[in-house]
Amino acid sequence: MIIIKETETKDLDFLCDLWNNGEVMKWVGFPQGLGKHRDDMNPWFDAISKSGSAKHYSIYNDSQFSGETFYRIKDDIAYVDIKLDPKFHGKGIASYALSFCMTQIFINFPNLKVQVDPRITNTQAINLYTRLGFKPTGEFSTEVNQVFTCALQNFKPSQKYLSDAVKIVDFKEADLENVYKLAYEQPHYRFEDFDAPYFGKEERKTFEEFTLYYHERYINKASLKAIKLEDKLVGSVSSYYVDSRTRWLEIGILLYEEDMWNKSIGKIALRQWITHIFNTHNIEHIGLSTWSGNQRMMKSALNVGLNLEAHIPKVRYYQDYYYDSLKYGITRSEWFSKQEQS
Repeated sequence: MIIIKETETKDLDFLCDLWNNGEVMKWVGFPQGLGKHRDDMNPWFDAISKSGSAKHYSIYNDSQFSGETFYRIKDDIAYVDIKLDPKFHGKGIASYALSFCMTQIFINFPNLKVQVDPRITNTQAINLYTRLGFKPTGEFSTEVNQVFTCALQNFKPSQKYLSDAVKIVDFKEADLENVYKLAYEQPHYRFEDFDAPYFGKEERKTFEEFTLYYHERYINKASLKAIKLEDKLVGSVSSYYVDSRTRWLEIGILLYEEDMWNKSIGKIALRQWITHIFNTHNIEHIGLSTWSGNQRMMKSALNVGLNLEAHIPKVRYYQDYYYDSLKYGITRSEWFSKQEQS
């Protein structure tokens, strides 16, 4: 299990050893290590602890100290780095830890760009950064260090990290203000273009009206849960009976912000939700309906393992065009068989 936490005093002995490891530090120009003593770490730790523009994290794998990751913000750029003990290379830890660090940045500073500047000879690091969504700027910080940046919309977190970071949880009273801002306050939201727009929009409400009208819909509902990335509200999952007498149930999912699309957050949340529904409902089939105007939903349904069970052409008329209705689904036995194989 990978654990990443803010660095504490008890981590400093491990950090000192890491910084003195020439195999680790050669990529930042210190092939003999930094030659630090344990007492040298205290002033650095005091400074980083008091900083309002930097965070430092210690990485543990199965209770063993594995390395560090950190960021510092300067001039609207978040500079990140990671260093791992060589014996923990090749285990997916670097991708996981950087995904965690970048997520912390984007949750708190969504408009910042994240920057790295690996040595041009460090192809392993460059490949890692590229997988996470970094792109070269064409600039060099030194003769041998190339600059790469990543914005939130390009960020591709590690799947292993997302599997731990994405959670299906109950909506809390404190979430209602965020729900209102993310889905009800503005005249139009991008997600509405894909969320069955042919049914029309709900009338906009003030926050007070929203709270009165929707409190029962969101709070303590088994059929509507929040999707959270770390502690950030990013969407919701729902379930409803097409016919409760025959136990015909369907599910839905919504990710509010476009910057959170195309990162596999929805895919992971859907898998968790389907498993939860089967574990808590006496049903044998789960369905999901969408339309041909929502290509991402169609792709996600197949990616999580649902089957295309019905394709009804030209029954969703919207903006002078006929779209298709598509129905996906899976039985209980097939779902759990697929989970065992994955």
